[in-house]
Amino acid sequence: MTKKIALAASLMMAFAGAAMAQTATCTCDGSAARTADAAALTALLTNKMVCANVGGEVWQEWHNGTSSGPVVDYKQGPGDAKDPSTTVGSYTVNADNTVTYTYGAQSYNYDVCLAGSTYTYCGAAHGGRNITGARIGGAGLAPCSSVVSVAPLSTRDLRTTKQK
Repeated sequence: MTKKIALAASLMMAFAGAAMAQTATCTCDGSAARTADAAALTALLTNKMVCANVGGEVWQEWHNGTSSGPVVDYKQGPGDAKDPSTTVGSYTVNADNTVTYTYGAQSYNYDVCLAGSTYTYCGAAHGGRNITGARIGGAGLAPCSSVVSVAPLSTRDLRTTKQK
């Protein structure tokens, strides 16, 4: 009898481990897939533009670094005399697979999730707001009109995209 209980416990732990290894759904959208882990989130954001419209704000932010670095607002471009690109804050990919943005004294924490061909920044679970329809891509500082979202970065992201 004891061997059967030990076997059952071993099987339950194996199934629980497999379930935990899968990418969780997004905290703000159950149909979106969260980045697989902090390494995938780092790869997604490294030297990429993040483009989004939030309320009346237009975000055109270049992530200049790998797992952390400055956030550069494209504005009208680096050569524009009136409104050139400038560093406006910083970002850090955290070990818990979230990203923190810091602008001055204010910080915002997000889960990043693939929702079809765009990304959702889920901030409400961390005391902020949710941002839908973000595009992440490019290879450096560029206007968002030229940015197409990069390909999904995990097996679950690919499976989710094919289902839609």
